[in-house]
Amino acid sequence: MKYLFLPPLLLLMLTSCELFELPMDVEPAEEKLVLSSLMLGDNTILVAATRSFSALSAESLDDLEQDFVDAIMVNRGRATLRSGRDSLEMRQFGLPGFYLGDADFLTPGGSLHISLFDSLKGQSVTATTRLMEPVAIDSAGMDLHEAGDFTFKRLKIRFQDLPFDQFFQLQVYNATSASLLEQPDSLFFPQDNLVLHSSVFTDLTAQNGVIRREVTWDAGLSGDTVVAVLSHIEEGYFRFLDARRRFGGIVASLANEPINLPGNVAGGYGYFSAHQPRAIIVIRDDQ
Repeated sequence: MKYLFLPPLLLLMLTSCELFELPMDVEPAEEKLVLSSLMLGDNTILVAATRSFSALSAESLDDLEQDFVDAIMVNRGRATLRSGRDSLEMRQFGLPGFYLGDADFLTPGGSLHISLFDSLKGQSVTATTRLMEPVAIDSAGMDLHEAGDFTFKRLKIRFQDLPFDQFFQLQVYNATSASLLEQPDSLFFPQDNLVLHSSVFTDLTAQNGVIRREVTWDAGLSGDTVVAVLSHIEEGYFRFLDARRRFGGIVASLANEPINLPGNVAGGYGYFSAHQPRAIIVIRDDQ
């Protein structure tokens, strides 16, 4: 599968490269819709809708060079959220291809269904997920850590385990970054100056009902204040993120043969998830 959530730097590289045509006779992969989602707060859901892309999808080089982003973003879609008997029409938000919905009918543990129709291409996809109960970080600390000639910032977090299998995503952001709501694209297109660390893990390392996690990054990438965000995610989303990481991310997916990641989007690609992230501000404590 060719993923479409391209970082701006990669888009710049693609548009600035000198292209030349090679004669070939190969059928392009079928174009499908791709979904990705993120919760903002407890009830607001932001969805990015794009179209799968392959270099073979274009009939000429002009198709690749002109309006590339507009061609892959679904800016004439109709997205609907449903949970039980409640439903909500999502509205377009910020950039083309982004849809926002305030679903105040959501309850932790309940199921959530999305359907999206692309009126331009006449394509539709559906997906169902479960709203995960949020888990907050109990304590966190950050210090400097030296390893040979390298100096790192080291973050340690601690939180409570629950009596069933759990899966998590941890992200660490630069605290000096602008508001994420003012940059909706940065939520899906991670940028080096914004996301310092991103990983997924399970509760297998829990001891005495407590989970501890330690991560590091180059000391020069951040100041003395960061924001750590912990998300309790469902197992399917964990496997999707882990498979994408092992495959090598977006750059590798552009350079290799298409691969189907274990998503939950019927008729398309990607993963529709619903989890309530919990953030904590962490200030370096060894100054």
